[in-house]
Amino acid sequence: MASLNKLEDYRTRNKITYKKLAGMLEIHERTARRHCRPLGDLDFHLPIQKTMEKIIMITEGYVQPNDFYHITLKQEV
Repeated sequence: MASLNKLEDYRTRNKITYKKLAGMLEIHERTARRHCRPLGDLDFHLPIQKTMEKIIMITEGYVQPNDFYHITLKQEV
């Protein structure tokens, strides 16, 4: 089950191309596209720590590491 990706949301809201995002993150354009794929998508790629730190800085904290995980917490009764 794929869900929205906050980095992709940030990219589209700010009219940033994948090429520009890749340059900002100092990674290949294909890798930037893969980081923006929906969570759960087969082509989705989790950023390494160095890239994650740049994502947090560039997005001014809008995108956080937990945004790259699809975790559902169940409460015990």
